[in-house]
Amino acid sequence: MLVSGEGTVPASTDLEGVQDWKLRGQKAAGVLFLALEHEQRVHLGGIESDPIAIWSKLDVLARVSMLMMVYFRSGSVLMSLCRLL
Repeated sequence: MLVSGEGTVPASTDLEGVQDWKLRGQKAAGVLFLALEHEQRVHLGGIESDPIAIWSKLDVLARVSMLMMVYFRSGSVLMSLCRLL
């Protein structure tokens, strides 16, 4: 899979392989970019054509989002407990 880093860029002497790698990268970047809502695309400024960077950025954003949900939920539970006391 291209974005997981499992595949490697072919040697520069393999022109056909390099072209195929770039084409698959452009397709992957396009799919990732178009899968996002317009408001979410602002996070991809400058990396629109790099599928590995897009994937990494989306991973970081997802982790931050999940962390914020945990904090919010914890605060909500704490406030509920305070009301009971």
